[in-house]
Amino acid sequence: ITPTPIPVWVNPPADQTISCAEAETYTIPELGFTNNESNNCLINGTVAGTRTGSYDECGGTWTIEWTATDECERTIRHEQVITILPAPPPQWGSPPGDITLTCEEAETFQPSVLAYSNGAPESCLIEGIAEPTVQKDYDACGGNITVFWEHEDDCGNQISHQQNITIEPASAPQWVEVPQDLTLSCTEANAFVPSNL
Repeated sequence: ITPTPIPVWVNPPADQTISCAEAETYTIPELGFTNNESNNCLINGTVAGTRTGSYDECGGTWTIEWTATDECERTIRHEQVITILPAPPPQWGSPPGDITLTCEEAETFQPSVLAYSNGAPESCLIEGIAEPTVQKDYDACGGNITVFWEHEDDCGNQISHQQNITIEPASAPQWVEVPQDLTLSCTEANAFVPSNL
């Protein structure tokens, strides 16, 4: 009596690509095998796969391998490569819009740090804060302030935001202690010297 045929895999999965978020909840399926015989000649069952490889917010690769050895000490293997895509790039949280300030307000203006996040879970999360770069170009006659935020993460994602601030001219000057009209005698008028304002 010759040995029964060696079993084969039932619907072995092909290589595939999944998102970073899908990788967070991915479960390795058990894989079935059978030789499609009957009675004493039937060999069938299921085996769990083993996973190697890794991924992070920048993506990665897993290799899943299933190995089964039948009663006749014959071994079959199946390997699946899963490519994990990088997580979505981050976005700014509430980036400030363009504004107008008085000259006095501009003197005390301090831009804040700007937060960014891609809102992804755990291993796929990209978040942090970016410090602003400030360029001031104004004087008493007005001008502008430019605030710039930029960030490049470990995955090469680049984001930037620019806020343009218009500075109004300072208030027009006014006389201080304006002298009142007065009446002088002719003698007083000869010695009169107006004060500086």
